[in-house]
Amino acid sequence: MSISAFARRCGLTASALRFYDDYGLLSPADVDATTGYRRYSSAQADRAVAIRRLREVGLPLPDVVKALAADAAESSRLLDEHLSAANDDLRRRRRAATDFTTELYDDVPCPLGSFRGPVLAAAIEQVLTATIHHLAAPALAGVRLERSADALILIATDRYRLASRSLAAGDVEGVPWSGTVDGDQLREAMSELRRASRVEVESTARDVRWRHDGGPTRRCRILDGDFPDYRLMLEALPAPCTRVTVSRHELWRLLEHHAGDRLVLDIGSTGIELSTPEGRVLLPGRMTGDPLRIAFALTTLHPAIIAGIGPDVMIEARGPDRPVTIRSADDGDLTTVAMPVVLDEQELDHA
Repeated sequence: MSISAFARRCGLTASALRFYDDYGLLSPADVDATTGYRRYSSAQADRAVAIRRLREVGLPLPDVVKALAADAAESSRLLDEHLSAANDDLRRRRRAATDFTTELYDDVPCPLGSFRGPVLAAAIEQVLTATIHHLAAPALAGVRLERSADALILIATDRYRLASRSLAAGDVEGVPWSGTVDGDQLREAMSELRRASRVEVESTARDVRWRHDGGPTRRCRILDGDFPDYRLMLEALPAPCTRVTVSRHELWRLLEHHAGDRLVLDIGSTGIELSTPEGRVLLPGRMTGDPLRIAFALTTLHPAIIAGIGPDVMIEARGPDRPVTIRSADDGDLTTVAMPVVLDEQELDHA
């Protein structure tokens, strides 16, 4: 078929096909000796489409040659390496753009607190699990920071879960401030913060800045859009009817070995009883209120327990179909609000 017909079939342009021919990547099946017209066969369509798709992700031509000649595993490795490098480059460009735009303004930074790097990094990580990317609500991809008189509070929510973590602000005097910080940029800052012995946190109207150990200042932009009124959400919760406190590490261990995607907790006077591959297991604890059978999706409960702090976890339930508060504490506190799942009678009988 003619070069124009082949180009249409494969989603390419005729000029691109000429370029790939000159490079030696895709030669035509036949070239007219008199006119020089290129003609292609249907058998070449798969290779042409593969070239187009590899170029769509920005793979350089030498790597396209390697990917086409390699097996599936090697091709995947080449793509992973390319995308990783592209993501690193995008992060560098985003940081440079953030630094440049913030330097255009004469914003006076407001101190938010001074924190140990590993503690701050862990606190951010603990609430990041509740973020989500949502086109209609960009603020849900961020972490809300609020400076109170004596603490820095970090909040995130995907509207199904809410995580709140407080950190004592130390001796740093600050004024009340709040803003929603880009969650992706926070993730990028994790390794730096975790290695820093001390991190000074400051805010402006456009970004939050992290300074540590004489290193360069890291900036994370403030997201546009309204953050959900989490205080209203918490105040609307009724008082718990059941409260149980157990070992967080033991509950974590049991969740790690749970076979299904849902689990049922039987909360009673001696603690929490749940099913494991070895049978029913009692997790000793202190309970007040009414006995309760409640179910969770493992993907909801597991992150909340992993992200906890300190050796213990407190679960406050309001019934089998109402929001549950999961709390833990050491020198600060972490609160997660999560929804249980409602199981039908047959599922409950087999729990």
